[in-house]
Amino acid sequence: MDYQRVLIPVHIGANSQEVAREGLEIARSLGATACFLFVKDSTLRHYLSLTGYPSASPGRSDEEVERAMDVIGWRVLEDDLALARRMGVEAEAQLLGGNPLAAILAQIRPGDLIVVGSHERGSLAHPNLGSVARGLVEKAPIPVLTVRLGRPVALA
Repeated sequence: MDYQRVLIPVHIGANSQEVAREGLEIARSLGATACFLFVKDSTLRHYLSLTGYPSASPGRSDEEVERAMDVIGWRVLEDDLALARRMGVEAEAQLLGGNPLAAILAQIRPGDLIVVGSHERGSLAHPNLGSVARGLVEKAPIPVLTVRLGRPVALA
């Protein structure tokens, strides 16, 4: 298969840059464009309110919280685009809203490959996929490559 784009869903969290880096390495090896996808959803809103992000604190309007989620999302995407530039990989970014699984599935085109992270919990034979990663594996009409996060894997 000749892949034109590598879709890389990213998020807030320690492992997001690890997924971005792995996805960029794959895009570079395939000669494909990397496409970072950040989805604003209720999980992000909850995370911002728990961490005390000022614009997402209780009593703020939906519009203020939405703007805060935009700022956070673009900050993550801009960091990933900067990494792509340093690695010499052509990349684009999209800030999406709604249900993460549905939003990512809606971006799929023929010739795409998805690279998504899996959690370090679980065994090597059965890594623990998050709900979005599991949904992509089960529902995407294109190949999905899961990247095991959190621990280096030695290749023999």
